[in-house]
Amino acid sequence: GKKLHPAAEAVITALDLLAYAANAEVRFDLIFYGKLSIEGGATLSTLKKEGALKAEGRFGFKLDLAARATGKIEAWWTEEVLEYHFEAKSSAEGSFSAGLALGLDDNKGLYFEPIVKHSGIKITLILKGRIGSINRGKRTTYVVIKPDKLKIDHKYYINEKD
Repeated sequence: GKKLHPAAEAVITALDLLAYAANAEVRFDLIFYGKLSIEGGATLSTLKKEGALKAEGRFGFKLDLAARATGKIEAWWTEEVLEYHFEAKSSAEGSFSAGLALGLDDNKGLYFEPIVKHSGIKITLILKGRIGSINRGKRTTYVVIKPDKLKIDHKYYINEKD
């Protein structure tokens, strides 16, 4: 089998030891995906010629991390034993798309338009905690890279009217 990179192995071992020491459960899922879509339609007649065909591939990832710890602590101010529960979740996701649109315009002819865009990268953090009867929680979303689409002009070919 394949071995992990030594740095990755060290991080995983450290997290495992920390989770054991804190009576915690740590989990992560990393998913890569790909999708190909083709859509279109056309009208061809002596009165009108128009239509479009679009082929696009999308590739992305999603990373989910979760950690949970539960236990009991002695409150120094009351010497009472309190139960605690902490939970942290984080997810990051992003994707990249590339493709080509092909269209037919009655006045300008056949055209090609490249499609290049990305969804950006967004990270969501959720923290929850409870000590005794006190509950707190927070959800925050960070946009690390904003979504964008590369604007490329149509390239027209074949115009019977010129």
